[in-house]
Amino acid sequence: MLEYQNPYRPTVVGGFLAVVLLCCSLVDIPNRLELGPFSGQAALTILYTLLMGYMWLNRPISSISLVHTLSFAYFLIWCLASFIWHDITKQGIQNIFVFMSFFGIILVVSREYAINPGLQSRIQKVFKISSALSILLYLPTLFLTGLGNGILISSRSFALFGLICLAYLLVEWRYSKQKFWFFASIGMMIIITLSLSRTAMVTGVVMMILSRYRFFGLRNKMKFFMVVFISIVLLLSTIFYFEPVKSRFFEGDTSMSIGAIPINAMGRTQIWETVLQSFWLSPIVGNGAGAAEEVLKQKLITETQPHNDYLRILHDYGIVGFSFWVIAFVGLLLATWRSWRTADYLNHSSARNHMAAFLAIVSIAFASMTDNVVVYIFVMAPAAILIGLSIGNKQKVEQNGRGSAVG
Repeated sequence: MLEYQNPYRPTVVGGFLAVVLLCCSLVDIPNRLELGPFSGQAALTILYTLLMGYMWLNRPISSISLVHTLSFAYFLIWCLASFIWHDITKQGIQNIFVFMSFFGIILVVSREYAINPGLQSRIQKVFKISSALSILLYLPTLFLTGLGNGILISSRSFALFGLICLAYLLVEWRYSKQKFWFFASIGMMIIITLSLSRTAMVTGVVMMILSRYRFFGLRNKMKFFMVVFISIVLLLSTIFYFEPVKSRFFEGDTSMSIGAIPINAMGRTQIWETVLQSFWLSPIVGNGAGAAEEVLKQKLITETQPHNDYLRILHDYGIVGFSFWVIAFVGLLLATWRSWRTADYLNHSSARNHMAAFLAIVSIAFASMTDNVVVYIFVMAPAAILIGLSIGNKQKVEQNGRGSAVG
């Protein structure tokens, strides 16, 4: 049997992924560019999808388990099929391209890493550069326009991208045992907090707690509970005593409440009610890709995003499409958790990849509750790269005969 010859030089694949990460570190700056009917961000998304599709089709082999592959494939097919019963819209096309790019990057990275383990070191270097670049672009905002505002990069968008960077930093903190990564992780968490993105701040705290979890040993469990206690105390102190954050939580549109505590919904209750009403028009098959944004644009005018990705997917693709998405996404979450646990117990180097992927998925799962993260390519592409590295360990470890793998 002929051995497979990689049709790409490792530097080509690694170089392309480096460009993707560096473009993502610009966060939402490309949105300011108009390229015909699409924004610069949309053009990049389409480019990523086409190139990743071309790379994968040269050797259409997947390292992902059959269940995950079919779930993603059925979801994408259903997304495209939704144009049969709904008008084709620019926003719907862009959203589908983000989903396709997410899955395509996972496929290509997992396959290439299984063939070329050196890909990981290249990606790690670029992740560091991308994290630093995004901070350098965003920090002037804090000094020139105040907390929660944006000049080049919007605060909420930076915070969402920052969560993916935080996943990488937390891995380095845990496994490199160097103090620099502790301060880098804390520094990123502080900047995310100063962005005044409540969802990102809470999600970041959850990620930090999970990053310190030890799978085995009573003493380790006790240390973990201490971390949980300290983290919750610090989070609550920030919410109730740091005035900018306190104002963001408790002043303004207090149409939501947690128990007896009113919470600033920032208009989300009206947005969600509008999308839910529209959902019932076609609950099984959905209203079509991009339909949630069309409904909001027609009825609320000033709001065009549902600020809840679970509601977005449910509305646009119905219970059928939502089921495919949940099966695929939850499957990846559980697989990376199990692989991280096993690799950590065996003290295997692949624990880094699995932990980073798990935390990236957690960040998307939490942020999706009140934001539009699944249609932001600058979040989904870096997350897909981390997930791809985790899944790529399957073939790599099978060849070496040790460790654990996703799937």
